[in-house]
Amino acid sequence: MLHFQYPIGMTSRNDIHELIHALSKTERRYVKLHAGFQQGDKSYMRLFDAIAAQPTYNEAALKQALLHEPCMRNFSMAKQYLYEHIIDALKNYGAYKDAESELTDMIEEFKILESKGLHRQAERVLNKARRFAENNDAFLRLYYIAIREYINAVYSSDELSGVRLEKIIERRNYILRQIENYSLISDALFRFRIIQRKQLYPRTAQELQKITTIIEPLLSLDEKDLLSRTAQGMYSIAIGEYYNAIGEPDISLQRMEQFLRFEIPKKGTMEMRTQIIAEHALYAQLCIKNSRYEQCERALKAIENSIKTLSPKRDDVYVQLYAYERWFVSSLALENKRGNCHIAVAHIDEQYPILTEWLPRFSKQQRLAAYYMMAYAYFGIRNFTPALSYCNKLLSEGEYLTDEHAFAQILSIMIHTELHNTFELDYFIRNTTRFLRSRNRLYQSETIILQGLQRYARAETIEEKSQIAQSILDALQTTFTVYAERSAVEYFMDIRTWLESKV
Repeated sequence: MLHFQYPIGMTSRNDIHELIHALSKTERRYVKLHAGFQQGDKSYMRLFDAIAAQPTYNEAALKQALLHEPCMRNFSMAKQYLYEHIIDALKNYGAYKDAESELTDMIEEFKILESKGLHRQAERVLNKARRFAENNDAFLRLYYIAIREYINAVYSSDELSGVRLEKIIERRNYILRQIENYSLISDALFRFRIIQRKQLYPRTAQELQKITTIIEPLLSLDEKDLLSRTAQGMYSIAIGEYYNAIGEPDISLQRMEQFLRFEIPKKGTMEMRTQIIAEHALYAQLCIKNSRYEQCERALKAIENSIKTLSPKRDDVYVQLYAYERWFVSSLALENKRGNCHIAVAHIDEQYPILTEWLPRFSKQQRLAAYYMMAYAYFGIRNFTPALSYCNKLLSEGEYLTDEHAFAQILSIMIHTELHNTFELDYFIRNTTRFLRSRNRLYQSETIILQGLQRYARAETIEEKSQIAQSILDALQTTFTVYAERSAVEYFMDIRTWLESKV
């Protein structure tokens, strides 16, 4: 079990409330200490205390409580000033020195030394910054450093400046190739992802050709063409997702394993670490879809270990949240897919104190995925009330077109079937069918399930219901010979086992 507490607060539409409630106790003390160094009126700190005391934001109550405070002469300006003060304080907070900040400090130190004419000292700092940036794939910073090295070499009186200049030009050109290499791979991946948001698997020759055209420039690349760890990671994700989408899971996992080290670095920039976490999370997801459970556990263990080793710094809070949401969702998906819904529910109960703080801060896609996996876990142990509650939470977040959103609608229908809510069933089935069809999201298997469940709900006898359940099973068996159809359904629900229980 993971045990950690970091400053993740409540959600609110008000920025200042969200910010204050995202602060740790130590950070709140530092904000107040920082205010003590400022001149002028300090009444805005009473606004700070008042907002900190509110579980949910209530502007009317704030105005009433602070009616006679000087800061209330212009409430909007007071809020803005307080917000800026908090950000300024956090910038000076010592615990907030991440890898990116370290690199920024080095460059600033270089600038100061240069402005004082201390060129040799400045050069040593610049060399240190370059090595740091190289280790963290900080391409844009690297290019800036290369330009500064170039300028220094041009204007240097050192007799070796010509030799140095050639090396610097070579290094600068290599950085440019790294940037171009990264852009090629990332552009392909992001364009592919946009298509995947609407449809996870291609169902027609035209759809297959569309994604192949996007990924095709990457297929001819080999390891020597990948000029950075970042490029390797992006390539691994793009190629892995592509081969899985076209029904080649073995190749997909093999290509991902080429760069996966099953460990996540403790240090480095936020971007680098989140990407490596993303690689492990995707690999785990593909392993679940293709029943490679031991391989999945290995990837999830790497993510779990990274969560445990992070410290409560600015970047680490984000990285930890990023890692946690993917670890939690995939852990539930793994147990659900194994048929161990009772273990998944126990996992939810175990993590509930953390989830209370962290779940509202999940990215929308991961939050929807978490809602779905929790709903399905409770459905699997026939605890339909929380199952329906989590489905409703997911569906209430708008018509956000994800697989989780589509299957949550089907799961809701299955729950209402179990609860014998005949009226709700007819409405949900018609509404879900219309919703999925309007977005060209309706797989053949989903059509069979929805139409079959509609007939099942209207059946009057046990014998008739049993026959309908069997007919749905038979029809699904035919469609499941198609990889896209089978994979689209089986990752989210064991529909066959449920139907067999009705036969």
